[in-house]
Parts: sequence; C-alpha cells; structure tokens
Amino acid sequence: MSDLYAIVYTFTLAGVFFSTGLAYFGWRHRHDAPMMGTYALLSAGTALASLMYCVVWSTPSTELAFIATRVRFTSHAFIAVLFPVIVLQIDGVSIRKHRWWFGMLAVVPVIAITALWTNDRHELFFRAWERLPIGAYMTEIIEHGPAWHLHAGYSYAMTLLVLVFSVRGLLRSDETRTIEHTLMLVTTLTLIVFNIPGSISYSDYRIPMLVPVSFVVADAFVGYALYRHVVSSLVPMALDAAFNSMEDPLLVINRDERITAANPAAHRLAGVERDTLIGVKLRDVPGNVFAQLAQHNEPTFEIEIPRAGYPITFDVRISPITVSGRSQGTLMVLRDITQRAVASQRSMELRLEQEKVRMLERFIGDTSHDLRTPLTIMDTALYIAERTTDPAKRSEKFAEVSVQIHRVNRIIESLQLMTRLDAMQTIRMSSISLQSAVEPLPDELAGLIQARGHTLIVDCDHAYIKADLELVRSAVHQLIENAAQYTPNGGTIRVLASVVGESAVIAVSDNGAGIPPDELPHVFDRFSKASPARSSIGAGLGLAIVRKIAELHHGLVDVSSEQGKGSTFLLLLPARPSPITPIGDALQHAPKLGPDV
Repeated sequence: MSDLYAIVYTFTLAGVFFSTGLAYFGWRHRHDAPMMGTYALLSAGTALASLMYCVVWSTPSTELAFIATRVRFTSHAFIAVLFPVIVLQIDGVSIRKHRWWFGMLAVVPVIAITALWTNDRHELFFRAWERLPIGAYMTEIIEHGPAWHLHAGYSYAMTLLVLVFSVRGLLRSDETRTIEHTLMLVTTLTLIVFNIPGSISYSDYRIPMLVPVSFVVADAFVGYALYRHVVSSLVPMALDAAFNSMEDPLLVINRDERITAANPAAHRLAGVERDTLIGVKLRDVPGNVFAQLAQHNEPTFEIEIPRAGYPITFDVRISPITVSGRSQGTLMVLRDITQRAVASQRSMELRLEQEKVRMLERFIGDTSHDLRTPLTIMDTALYIAERTTDPAKRSEKFAEVSVQIHRVNRIIESLQLMTRLDAMQTIRMSSISLQSAVEPLPDELAGLIQARGHTLIVDCDHAYIKADLELVRSAVHQLIENAAQYTPNGGTIRVLASVVGESAVIAVSDNGAGIPPDELPHVFDRFSKASPARSSIGAGLGLAIVRKIAELHHGLVDVSSEQGKGSTFLLLLPARPSPITPIGDALQHAPKLGPDV
C-alpha cells in the first residue's frame, strides 16, 4: 500500500504544478472569453486542493495536516461551484444577466465552509478526525457530520447537473461545438468514476484518495475544451465581419419567407436604410428588385435589375440552411455578373461576326465559282460561234449560251429572294389551294426535268390553306429543283401535297444518291451544298430559302435520306394561321415517301 500511496502522491504533486500552469493560462486569457477568468479560479482551486492532499499525506505535524484538510475541503466547495458555472457559460449563459441564479449556487458551499471553519464549536462537519501512518505516508480517518454530507451531496448534484448539460449540449450543438461538449461529458464521467474509489477510501484507509488525480485530469479536459471554445468563438465574429463587408448582397430568409438578416450591400440594392429589411417578407420589400427574387424557387438563376439607366445582371444562388437535418430557411447570394454578361455578349457578337465573315467568304467563293462556270461556258460558246460557218453549230452554241444565262439568272434570283426573305417581318396570308401552289411547277421546270431525263410525278389534294402563294410556290420550286440537281439522269421525282389534321404536308422525294449522315444536320444552312454535286446549279441557298419560308409561315421543314436510295423532304405548314402544334402530329403521320414509290 505504501507503494500505491507513493504513486498517487507523485501524480498529485505533479498535478499541483500542472494546474498552476493552467491557472496562469486562464488568467492571461481572461479577456478573450468570459469563462477564462472562471477557469483560472477553478485551476487555482484544483492546484490548492492537490497541494493540501500532499501536505496531509507527507507532513508529520498533525495541526498543519488538519489546517490543510480544512483548506482542501474549502477548495472542494469552490470547485463544486465553478465547474457548473463554466459549463453554463460555454452554453452561452451570461453571469451578469443571471447573477442571482449563479449566486444561489454558492449558498450551500458558503454554509459548508462556515460549518467547516467553526467545526470546533458544533462538530457539524467533522465528528472525529485522526491520522494513521501508511509506510512513509500518513492517511486520515474522518467521521463526517451533517454539514459534510450536505457538501458531498451538493458536489455530486452539481456533477450530475454538468452531466445533463453536457449531454444536452452535445445533442443540440453544431459541428463547431461538438468537441467542446464531448470533452465536458468526458470530464464529468472522469469525476464520477474517480470519486467512487475515493468514497470507499473513507471507510478503508488503505486505499489512497484518487480525488486529486481526478481533479487534475478534469482540469486538463476543461482547459482544452475552453481553448477550443475561445478559438472557435472567433468563427462567428469572422463570419459576421465577412457578411457585412461583402460586396455581394446577402439575405437570410426563414421558413416564413421573412428576411432575418441582410448585409449592407443588400440594403443598398433595395435602396433602404440599414436593418429596415429585417422581419419584412421578400415580396413586400418596396420596389421591384426583391419582388423578382420572390418569384423564383430554383437554386440558381439570373435576373436583370434596371439601375441608373442600364440593367445590372445578377447571378442568384439559393442555399438551404439546415439544423439537425431540418430546413430552417435559406441563404440567398446575389453576385453582380454585369461585366461578365457584357463580356459574354461581346464574345458572342464577335463569334457571330466571325461566323458572318466566314459565311461571306464562303459565299463569295461559292458564288464566284457558280458564276465563273457559266460565264466560262458562255465565253467558250461565243468564241466558237464567232469562228464557225456552220449554221447548225452556231445555233447549238447560242443554245448553250441561253442555258447558262438562265443559270446565272437563277443564282441572282436566289440571292435576291434570300435577301427579301431576311427583310420580311410579315407575309401576305390568303386562302390558297395546294393545286395552285404545286401544279404549275412541272411546266416551269420542264426544261431542267427533260434535260436530266427525269420523271416528275405530282399528286396534289384539292385542299385550301392559309399561306402566301408566291412563297409556297418558291419553296416547292426549290425542293423540286434540288431533287433534279442531285438525282442522276433518268431518275424519278415524286411530289405529294395534302392536308393532315391542321397542317399542310408537301413532300418531295427522289431516288438519287442520298445525303451522307454527317451532312444531314447542315443541309438547310446557307451556302450548303452536298459534296457529290459541287458543280450543280445555285449558290447553296435553295434549301435555306425553303427553311426561311417555312419559318415565316410558323412551319418547319425536315429531311430523311438513305445513301444510294434517295431523299425525302417534308415541308409542313399550318393549314390555318393560328394552330402550330399539330405540325408535330402531321410530321408523325406524313407519308414515308421514297425513291421506290
């Protein structure tokens, strides 16, 4: 047993210096947090109690040992008060606001200390006290009085109170406070576990007191918990400083859609004084700035707010605020992206200009080629006609010139028509028959059809639609001409015109070479030509003209093609000017025309 006392004595004496250092640490940081001053007193009380244990165990003087015992129990009384005070302060309870409640905690310790130091008169604290030697050390045998039992019961009650507050704090704390409450819970359990042998030692003097060891261990845990508390307490202040200094407007909105916090930038955006937004519903804020925000529920969106004659573009992001997995509100951040939007717009405009330049270069190249070819043919034909004496040969060459003049005229007409369509805002709608739009075309294209040896079949309903006759005729003309150009000589071209539901369907099919799959998405682009017929008539505007005419009628144009078998072009127009949606149904139910029809 003497060896066990030696170990406990050594740990307790080391604890004196350790707790003294912690007391100094707490006193130096007493201005950093309210509880650090309280912690300095707690550590000083722990150091004093540990020192008095060492005095009782080691001094040969009975009088000095009895005084040390009284000082030790006095320290215990203070520790029993200061420990729960620190836990309550960590929980955010202010001593100044609740000083009467904190004062009530000191009533029992004051009664116990008074009974302790006046024990010679009434023996309410000690009924008997003596010391016995255990090897090189001394131990004490105490017969306790009612005042001691009051003090002990109070100490255990305070320990249980701290246990309850620690568990509650752990369950209710956020991530930044979890470790602090965990440390306080471990501290409380340490005191309870270490004091069980201490209670036994009062009846068995051979077991050394472990209470001073538990106090030192608990003091270390509390010190680390407070250190983390002081460090983490800077986080809310830093967040508050960041919240108020950000140039981006920030809003905190509760579940009732009321603004609970708004930084100065948000007040400047609303044009109101500081703190006037607090408690106001988002949609009730004067002006249309926040009313726009109230109309959106998506997590991210953009809004434009007119300000000083020019719009400001904000990127708005909404993040949920959750506590214990439950949504308590939202954080709304508005970032001014006006410069980014302007830069993006300029970049887009630059890309459009570059695309226009590329299209113009391509147009000039294609048109130059398309014009140069017939001009070269005409120049050659005229040269031969001037030098031949054969009337038949001369007539043949003049016929070639006539064909090439027609070709040049078609190119110029396509350019003029595309320019006119681009300038159109409205079209002249009238009731027209499909026959009037389709049936004159075989005669107009007879020269091209016969020259290629094609067979043209037209099947047209006697239905009437609301459309611009000249534009519809031009669109069908372009489709038939396109089919004739890209179909090998001796091919078959079929035109079908009918009304399906609320839409007019005009289908032009051929049994030509077909269109490669990678070129299908671009066949309706301007200056686009299928690669196998690079030298064909036109400047690559025919199908672009068809699409433009379809758009002016609120319709659409589509194509299906299979290489080696041919292509089918569908022009779908509303049969009446208002309904547009049935076109999708018409596209699904349109006849699947092909080269084998």
